[in-house]
Amino acid sequence: MGLVRQDQQTAQRPVRELERTYAEAVKRRDAGTLDGILAADLVEISSRAEVRNKQQGIDDFKGSPDFKVEAFDLDDLNVRIFDDTAVVSGRSTLRVIYKGQSNTNQFRHPHVAACK
Repeated sequence: MGLVRQDQQTAQRPVRELERTYAEAVKRRDAGTLDGILAADLVEISSRAEVRNKQQGIDDFKGSPDFKVEAFDLDDLNVRIFDDTAVVSGRSTLRVIYKGQSNTNQFRHPHVAACK
């Protein structure tokens, strides 16, 4: 039996806040916050189709004089709660400067979170 609509909205709030916290951490290149948010056994696919672990993903956003995050925006978020699990789909738009060249990429992403 699914949650009634109001309960779904209430359950979605912390998940949506977590997504905002993640986006802000990426913008600030805040490795500590990313480390606290992301699961130890994270597996992700990079924009170059590389399979990466948590540390590799965090290292991408650590300081480098050649790399600057100009913007990181999330939109089209869809949050579904199933018992103690949240499934999020959305679109990420990442704008960076790498070695003086501006580049913007959009990605569709799934995120899965444990609800407490």
